[in-house]
Amino acid sequence: ETQPEVVVTATRIPTSIEKTGADVQVFDAQQIADTQARTVEDALEQLPGVAVAVPGTLGQVPTIYVRGVPTDSNQVMLDGRRLPINLAGSYGIENMSLTTIDRIEVAEGPMSAVQGGASMGGAINLISKDGRQLATPQYSASFEAGSFNTFDEQASAIGHEGAFDYSANFDRLDTANERPNN
Repeated sequence: ETQPEVVVTATRIPTSIEKTGADVQVFDAQQIADTQARTVEDALEQLPGVAVAVPGTLGQVPTIYVRGVPTDSNQVMLDGRRLPINLAGSYGIENMSLTTIDRIEVAEGPMSAVQGGASMGGAINLISKDGRQLATPQYSASFEAGSFNTFDEQASAIGHEGAFDYSANFDRLDTANERPNN
């Protein structure tokens, strides 16, 4: 018998997905890997009911729509902590790597009673990998190069030492983009 999937975004406490009153989608690390998503934007675009509009080239501030409701009426969190909204009226996810993200939970529909007033369209929770679940630490590094002078370097470390767990990520992307001076 399989255990029911547990989510936290819809109720703020671990709850079986069947017992929540919200429409909740979970995009786990395996699904992220299967879609070859590189950024949080890429992963969110895979979910029904979620649209991401990027106004230009790589690195531009995106607008996130949950069920048609724009960014400023949706809550985006990292491990249950609200991310600050930037001056462009969006969240700074445009350069956020998926290297240390274990799963993404999206609770669609009005979540203001649970997550606060900025959650009229829904709530998105980016949940980090937990080093306590690993028998040995995991390390990874990668380097990619491409057209338009694009270079992407990544390094990450996830593990635990006694009661202390850690998840660290370095990601740098440099590009001349597709348009001059962009």
